[in-house]
Amino acid sequence: MEREAGDPEGALAVRIHSEPEVSAEEPSLAAKICLISKKLRSKTLWISFLLGQLCSALLCGTAVTSTYLTTVKGVNCPTAQSFLNYVLLGVVYATSFGCYSDKNYGFSVAFKQRWWKYLILGVIDVEANYLMVKAYAYTSLTSVQLLDCVTIPVVLLLSCAVLHYRFRILHYVGVAMCVAGAVTMVFGDVYTKKSDEETRNALMGDFMVFGGAVLYGFSNVAEEFIVKSYSRLEFLSMLGLFGSLINGIQLVALERHELNNIDWTDWEISACLILFAVFLFGLYSLVPFLMRRAGASIFNLSILSADFYALVIGMTLFNYQFHYFYFIGFILVVAGLITYSVQAPRTKYENAPNAAVAQAEAAARELPDTAPDNVVLTRYALEVYDSDD
Repeated sequence: MEREAGDPEGALAVRIHSEPEVSAEEPSLAAKICLISKKLRSKTLWISFLLGQLCSALLCGTAVTSTYLTTVKGVNCPTAQSFLNYVLLGVVYATSFGCYSDKNYGFSVAFKQRWWKYLILGVIDVEANYLMVKAYAYTSLTSVQLLDCVTIPVVLLLSCAVLHYRFRILHYVGVAMCVAGAVTMVFGDVYTKKSDEETRNALMGDFMVFGGAVLYGFSNVAEEFIVKSYSRLEFLSMLGLFGSLINGIQLVALERHELNNIDWTDWEISACLILFAVFLFGLYSLVPFLMRRAGASIFNLSILSADFYALVIGMTLFNYQFHYFYFIGFILVVAGLITYSVQAPRTKYENAPNAAVAQAEAAARELPDTAPDNVVLTRYALEVYDSDD
């Protein structure tokens, strides 16, 4: 079944399926192992895994350039660093969204109907970026790595409350393995003395990381809902538009003096600012694809491996020392990701978005006795999925 007219993505299909009849006999252990083995061989799982690791590598790029600016060049202006990214999002994706618009769906329709929601989302996203980057000036790297894991339980809770996901035992096992991997990498920092630097106000920095992590959780779940309910272009164009506005106001209010004090004749500073914006723009552009395929939880678990990639680069730029805990932590994160991805979260039919339900019911009335492969009729549950899978 196609999306509403004018959808620039045109790739979202709706499939209705019934939950299997409960039988007296539970599936045998051999049958369960066979199903898990089949899932592990599926192209969908490994595409999502690779997308997640590419997102992690891009996040690593933003961390490395930001660390270089702060520690080597003495530049600490998180709002200015993010401003170019929001401008690029607004220019590139608002233009694309406008070109695909028609009278039923497009930039003007989305703006008129949902502008205030994107204004709130823009504030959340801008402040999350600001708090997380600013925290490096106050607290240690170890604290940042530990506290930014708060995003994961926030995403899980919001996914249950807003998206009505029902997680299985394997999901919680996978999350536990990923968090254990992140903690193991933090111990690597402790043993290599990478986080022994003096901090000006550790408590303030810790609160900044905690606040940024919570805001990231809200932003990620909102993004997943939007890209599955509307389109990727709508999300990126509106976030770029409102993010540029909010970020620009905050830049003038808080960091105009810092910008005046920057030595702009130093080409390394300009290069790092540009690279940071390019990495962040690539991350924002890629995340919606991962959100549609796997969800916000997979994204947040995937980027835990960014610390390992940052270590590899930091060994060259910042003389970081390697410890075997880093490798163990990376293996735990990868194993946790695969464990989490073996089964998809369940979504009840009655909790699906009204628009999708209406489309599904309309398609059901029009389908012949033998339905196409990508539309399967049943009675109870509604699953929104990417038809490219």
